[in-house]
Formats: sequence, C-alpha cells, structure tokens
Amino acid sequence: MAERNEYSPPNRAERVISAGRLLLAVLLAVAVVVDVTEPEAYAPIVRMLAFSYLAFALAIAVLTWTRQVTTRGVPIATQVTDLVLFSAFMYLTDGARSPFFPYFVFSTIAGTIRWDGRGALLTGAAALIAYVAATLMGATSQATGDFNTAEFIAPCTQLALVTGLLAHLGSHHR
Repeated sequence: MAERNEYSPPNRAERVISAGRLLLAVLLAVAVVVDVTEPEAYAPIVRMLAFSYLAFALAIAVLTWTRQVTTRGVPIATQVTDLVLFSAFMYLTDGARSPFFPYFVFSTIAGTIRWDGRGALLTGAAALIAYVAATLMGATSQATGDFNTAEFIAPCTQLALVTGLLAHLGSHHR
C-alpha cells in the first residue's frame, strides 16, 4: 500500500516542529506578560516580537497541519526566521543572562529532525554564531559593564555539546 503524502517523513517532521514552535511561542508570550523584560527599555519591542512570533507559529502550525504536502521552502524559511528572532530576543533581553537561550537548542533539534546529522551541525553552528553575535552586540551596545565571561562561555559550550550529540544521533537516524 502506497504511503499517503500527509504521512510522509518531511510532513511528519514539519508537523512535529510546528507543534514545538507553537508551544515555545505560547510560553514566550506568557513569559513576557508575566515578567518584566530586562532591560526595561526594550520591553515593548520584546512584547511586540513575542506576539508576532506567536502569530507566526500559529500560522505555520495551521499550514503544516492542514496541508498534505509541505512546500520545499517552508523548512528553510522557518529555520532562518527562528534563528533571527531568537537572536533578537537574546540581544534585547540581557544577552548571556537571557532566559531565551534554550530556543537555540530548539533550532538545533529542528535542524536534526529535518536534515539529520548535517542539519544538526549546520544549524548548531549557525545558532552558536547567532548567540555569540547577539550576546556580544548586546553587551557592547547596552554598555552595562557587567558582562560575565563565564555566563557567556557556559551556554556556548552547552550549545556546542548539544550540537555534537545531535549530529552524532542524526548521522545514525537514516
């Protein structure tokens, strides 16, 4: 019996990832409503981005769950959008101390689900570069003077380790 398109591996992967993204977006929206964003000057921007991301996540979830075939560009477009928005959240919410670092791990997991070991490596490298850039740019532009090297290096190490483990796992997935 031929496999139906709605149950194809790419469609299943996008549905799982879109459900995870929607959960992250809901939790992000709750977090920015419940707690004041630091630094407070960026709180309105963070709220606007959080609710925009929630709308984006909902639209992608509806798209992937109602269509039988996922368009080829959707995985790359959503992966790039996630990384850009996660970088913005890191930049706008206290850099290395930001509670949004785990979102980069989500991107790396999504890359692994979509593209196996190679996807984990590429996405993990992009996430690490994005994290470093957002954190360092935030530290220099906000000039708070309290940049903590250990608080910066620990997440870098964690992301590199997660990337390596997911790449290994992803290489055996097929």
